[in-house]
Amino acid sequence: MTNDLDACADTPMGESIDTAGCADSQKDGDEDEVSDAWDACPNTAPGMDVDTVGCADNQKDTDNDQILDDKDECPTTTPGADVNGVGCAADERDADGDNIVDADDTCPYTSGDETVNSTGCAPSQRDTDKDGVSDDLDQCPMTPRGSDIDMNGCTSMQRDTDGDTIVDALDDCPATPTGEQIDGDGCADSQNDTDEDTVNDSDDICPSTNFGWAVDGAGCADYQKDTDGDQYMDNVDVCPNTPVGAATDNAGCADTQRDSDNDGSNDAVDAFPTDPNEHLDSDGDGVGDNADAYPNDSSRSAESGGISGALAAIAVVLLLLILASGVVVVVMRRRKGDDEDGLDAGGIGTTLQPAGDIYAMAGVAPTAPGVSEVPEAQVDMKSAQASLLLGQASEEEFSAEEEPLVAPEEPQTWIDDAGVNWCRYPDGSVMRYDTDVEQWVPHE
Repeated sequence: MTNDLDACADTPMGESIDTAGCADSQKDGDEDEVSDAWDACPNTAPGMDVDTVGCADNQKDTDNDQILDDKDECPTTTPGADVNGVGCAADERDADGDNIVDADDTCPYTSGDETVNSTGCAPSQRDTDKDGVSDDLDQCPMTPRGSDIDMNGCTSMQRDTDGDTIVDALDDCPATPTGEQIDGDGCADSQNDTDEDTVNDSDDICPSTNFGWAVDGAGCADYQKDTDGDQYMDNVDVCPNTPVGAATDNAGCADTQRDSDNDGSNDAVDAFPTDPNEHLDSDGDGVGDNADAYPNDSSRSAESGGISGALAAIAVVLLLLILASGVVVVVMRRRKGDDEDGLDAGGIGTTLQPAGDIYAMAGVAPTAPGVSEVPEAQVDMKSAQASLLLGQASEEEFSAEEEPLVAPEEPQTWIDDAGVNWCRYPDGSVMRYDTDVEQWVPHE
């Protein structure tokens, strides 16, 4: 070809040329800067980066996995390996991005924010003890196979619900309050009731109450407490509200709480604590106001002529009168020549013998209690007899011509086997001398 028509004037000798006079070694059909003579990919799209043989990534399959290099994420796949849509075999890809290739990843869909183990599994994906609770929720990850577990993956031998260091299987009190000290059974005082009185030990100030006794809110039975502090326990204290410091009897009662005679006045203010008929002695004469005709006069206590509270003194006067009467009778009868043996066997001076019954002693039928006044005539007679003895009347006043003087019936006194002094009056009333109050009192 003439030079004027030859586009490639320097064609090497022996090479085939085209109509323009150019051999393949002189032309670059795809303009990839690799001459067609050596361009394995003569149709490379304009502008593509090519390798030394003129091929771009979208034109070659380096690992022959049928995925062109521009789409092959694993361009060096072992020949013959199964690949996915991006040209990667299982030993090359990491589908969940956990840095464990899928070929070794037991958990290929691990969440990106979880830490995995050597098999590519996060705690939420594995169940180490095979108890059905994933490791991320399993509070007891080493549960023996086949054990009964709770929602936390724990058996009763593994869990400690109340956190008291005693596992539930051995804990008698599985709900111990936080921070309370426990015994060997896992129970705190607030949970124990050692004496079984329904009051827990933490509140029980009487922790050894005998079984079956009713207790108060502090766990104490009546036999364990002394509410009023009088040294008598409540179960035997008749008066459980004794004032502080007050002296008590053997029933736990102070004077202010007793009314021995049930007269409505407590013993502390009752002048006669054993007499239901009396409780006041305003004048302090030993005679209660109810029986005292003169309750504000300590020198007397009975109406004029009557038997008063000062019975002891009156009894002495009466005895003197009785003796005086006896003397007068003796003198008068001797003047008349009467025989001394004619004196009444039951007259003055005779000591009566004790009898089994006071009325039998007195020789009268029982009468209503009380003391009658001595008849005025008898008092006058006694006065006359006494005057004779004192020389205040002449013997002529009692002449032999007059009717013989007969001694009136006088009160009779005696002492029984028990040493009690008795006095029977002509009207049948009987009195005894009370050594406790030092007074003559009606016999009832």
